[in-house]
Amino acid sequence: MTKASFYLKVIIILIVLTISTNAFAQKKGDMAPNFKGVDLLTGQEYDYYKDLKGKKVVLLDFWSIFCVSCIQEIYSAFNPLALKFEGKDVIFLGINMDSSSKRVKKFLKAKPINYPTIMDRTREIYQSYGVSILPTTIIIDKKGKIRFRHEGYKRGDEKLMKKVLRKLSK
Repeated sequence: MTKASFYLKVIIILIVLTISTNAFAQKKGDMAPNFKGVDLLTGQEYDYYKDLKGKKVVLLDFWSIFCVSCIQEIYSAFNPLALKFEGKDVIFLGINMDSSSKRVKKFLKAKPINYPTIMDRTREIYQSYGVSILPTTIIIDKKGKIRFRHEGYKRGDEKLMKKVLRKLSK
């Protein structure tokens, strides 16, 4: 096998994997799959179907401490938005994709986030929502339908998220 054919095969495999992951992505209008997790700092348990569906608008923030745009989004957009919607029927949940809870706890203690963070080391939540890019933001209405999905982050994205949250939390 030549070097060129090897690289071609690797590229084809990566394309197929990307397409297959995106094919299973939960889209706007789909019912949100259940997820369970425990807040890394407080130990509070979350079961979406039991605790949140029918009661709260849920913003899921899929992130990693190694993702620069994830960190920018958290501190520029989500920390202020979480405070703005505090006490309303909206909950922000960070879904962390890192493998070391110890490292993430240390990070959160040094740079607090204004909402709970659930570890998803097994990638179960990540896979059930079809996440392939970090950061990914998903907003779920009280009835359990996905109303917003956004991949990546650039300044100003939070304006649209704020508008969606405001509309859904009325």
